[in-house]
Amino acid sequence: MKRAAPKILIGLFLAALAVYLLFFFGKADEGRLKVCFWGAFEELGMWQQMAAAFERAHPDIPVKLEYYPGGRYEDKVRVLLASGKPPDVILFQDEPFPPFCEFGKFEDLSEYLKREGQSLDLDRDYWKTAAESFRWRGRQYGIPVWVGNTLIYINKDLFDKFGVPYPPDDWTVDEFLATAKALTRDTDGDGRIDHYGFTPPYWLYGLPFLHAYGARFLEADGPFPIEASHARWAFTGPEAEATATFIKDLVWKHHVAPRESEAGQMDANVQFLTGRIGMFTSGPWEMPFLNRTGLRWDVVPMPRGPGGRGTRVTWDGLAMAADSTRKDQAWTFIHFVAGREAQEIIARTQRSVPALKEVQDLFVSARPQRDVHVERFIAAMGYARLQPITDQWEKMAAPLSQEFGTMLRDQERTPDEMIRRLAVREKPIFGLVGGEP
Repeated sequence: MKRAAPKILIGLFLAALAVYLLFFFGKADEGRLKVCFWGAFEELGMWQQMAAAFERAHPDIPVKLEYYPGGRYEDKVRVLLASGKPPDVILFQDEPFPPFCEFGKFEDLSEYLKREGQSLDLDRDYWKTAAESFRWRGRQYGIPVWVGNTLIYINKDLFDKFGVPYPPDDWTVDEFLATAKALTRDTDGDGRIDHYGFTPPYWLYGLPFLHAYGARFLEADGPFPIEASHARWAFTGPEAEATATFIKDLVWKHHVAPRESEAGQMDANVQFLTGRIGMFTSGPWEMPFLNRTGLRWDVVPMPRGPGGRGTRVTWDGLAMAADSTRKDQAWTFIHFVAGREAQEIIARTQRSVPALKEVQDLFVSARPQRDVHVERFIAAMGYARLQPITDQWEKMAAPLSQEFGTMLRDQERTPDEMIRRLAVREKPIFGLVGGEP
């Protein structure tokens, strides 16, 4: 019993210390502006640089960064907003943004844009589509900070190995297919393909091919973002079938992209780095990681088709929690991140194209490999198109992901069947353009 007393005392001391530390640091956090965001490890460093720069400029506003590196970020934000004590500033994507505005979770920033000494002219100084990506019912609920558009990454080592010319800027879908065929090789003669030209894109990264064939998911007769009452499901007809057939044939007819059983557990990044695939579609957010590898790579524009050329553009922006108790400080931080100093930090990381157009040259010059054509991301802003952002985004996206995935996995699932199944699943939400498919 006598020996137990010190252990009890130590336990009580540690418990008291834990309570004290929790109280101390909890109280300390009460005076700090909370900013939450997601991203890869490189992006954590970028936010730390921006927070440090902000605190140097505003020493009276200390910042607490809340980093959520895993998936399902929107679900985590929902929980934080429902708690009644959410982060003051929240990084958010444009696709799932509208419902949060509809339910009053984000502050209307329209009047903040006009503040003396802290104003922003989104239409003049930022890229086209920047402001509208975070507008809802004619009001501004988010401030764009960077933009990504989808291009094609090429593994130059694999191109050189097989003597395949690098794609030109103005190539076509037929030239794209020919290039993918030239890269697809059985190098050891065992009857199995060792190198593929392309990897089948997730439906969202396949949007540029819709543009190439003149197809689209939604037809809108109202404002943007698209409210369900102003949208109709439009992925029907010959353009939709041509798009789906092209993507399906990459896997099953031409076999220039691996089937599910051939891809194994490797994602597109790993396959690209190991030379198993020569091309894949993605945005500038791949560059911070690729810049740290020894791989020789480049980006090329999306190919044009019968419907012309386009690419998907997607924005990330900062929103202010409607329940924030530090709204003036929150706007000061948002204004800073949208300004020159922070935008230069974003440009140097090459995480995405900075929203502020005047720092585009720094974004291009930050490339570590001189022969990487980073300026093609800038050029793509001229033909990039906003993806269909709707207040029913999540309900729309789930069937699209499932049906496109099944079509690519199942040889028997035809493009026409996928289109008909999508129409049935999306009709309760959006109805149809031009009647039943």
